[in-house]
Amino acid sequence: MRKVELRLGETVLSFFTDEPEDVVREVFDTIVQEFENAKKRYRSSNEFEILAHLLVNTTLENVQMRREIEKLRQKYQLKLTSTEEVMKSDEDRAF
Repeated sequence: MRKVELRLGETVLSFFTDEPEDVVREVFDTIVQEFENAKKRYRSSNEFEILAHLLVNTTLENVQMRREIEKLRQKYQLKLTSTEEVMKSDEDRAF
């Protein structure tokens, strides 16, 4: 575990992670970019409000992605089951 720091506005946040440096950099760069965009979009200097907006938006995206993944899983599970049934019936007809 190593300590990493994220600077958002006037605030420095410390975290401990085992993630590779390139992953940490990408995550932190994305957060900083989203923070700066939200700061302009919501015209707020209150860092807590900006972070709350980011948290809500990120959680919304997460929920939507999980639902989409579940729909895809169900769709392909049905196709896989159908394919297995066809293969089984073909095996039963083998001589």
